[in-house]
Amino acid sequence: MITKTIQIDNISVDELTDKIAVNLLSKAVNLLSKIEVYLNDYAVKKNEALMTRTETADYLRINLSTLHYWTKNGYLNQYGIGNRRYYKKEDILNCLIKRKIKIIQTV
Repeated sequence: MITKTIQIDNISVDELTDKIAVNLLSKAVNLLSKIEVYLNDYAVKKNEALMTRTETADYLRINLSTLHYWTKNGYLNQYGIGNRRYYKKEDILNCLIKRKIKIIQTV
């Protein structure tokens, strides 16, 4: 086991406490900023996820025919890869916000 000895001269307990607190606070702020960046990146990547037609319909709790109608009328954008169709989660969330606004305005 390796031990280290630190000798501190000409400093009071309060000064030592303040220096330790400042050092810990700066490291905590740095760590929190890194965590915030990570969480923001994760949130962006999570909303960019592609969902299949069935996953999208289940997520919106609608029928596949309603999803087809919304896609056909431009409420949702679909993306094709090969012969498969996908929807971006971000587009789905934006669609919900727009539809909610339209429903509120008509009431």
